[in-house]
Amino acid sequence: MIGTVPSICPGRRTRFIASSKARALFIRTTEKRIGGVVTKAFQDGRFVTVKGQDGTELQLRITADTDVAGIPDRTVIRPGMKLSALYEIPEGVNPALGYDAVEMTVAS
Repeated sequence: MIGTVPSICPGRRTRFIASSKARALFIRTTEKRIGGVVTKAFQDGRFVTVKGQDGTELQLRITADTDVAGIPDRTVIRPGMKLSALYEIPEGVNPALGYDAVEMTVAS
């Protein structure tokens, strides 16, 4: 079971992963926002690279739990589209596949 627990600090959440054989694993996350242009989109929009307004590139993971606005679904994301996203940064974890997007808005 995977879930999210609200934190007393604004912009922070705690994720937990539990199973019947193990204790719950709690991972604190911090939410951040990025706005920019899509430079890469692959695997039907599951992974999107965004170049922010400050020039930094960030890879996001778009999951079934991500709230998507401005397009019918993630499969239509293409390079050159403008994107704004809220994503989570887990503490103490290397997000090799990118950061999980919580919500995103896309404009062509």
